[in-house]
Amino acid sequence: MSALGKVVRSGVERRRVQTLVIGLATMMAVAASVLGGSLLVVSGAPFDAAFTKQRGAHLSVRFDAGKVSAGLLSKTKEAEGVSGTAGPFRTTTFTPSRPGRDPGGR
Repeated sequence: MSALGKVVRSGVERRRVQTLVIGLATMMAVAASVLGGSLLVVSGAPFDAAFTKQRGAHLSVRFDAGKVSAGLLSKTKEAEGVSGTAGPFRTTTFTPSRPGRDPGGR
């Protein structure tokens, strides 16, 4: 037996309660980490299953409403090779800023 082993064993024998508490805390931390990792993996499964079932969007496109009309965009569903479409949906872009902190004063 090595000298380090003797020192560790003597320390454990003298401080049994502290050793038990540290061991129990370590086991609880490992169990919580395993449970957390498992929940993280499982929580994505419903989304993945629904996306696979729907086959998801293969293409998402943004158009400038000033250059292309909604009527023209709705004709894209008749294009060759298109199996399904949705939209057009109006979107907007918003960039928040705080007065006094924005150099442009927006």
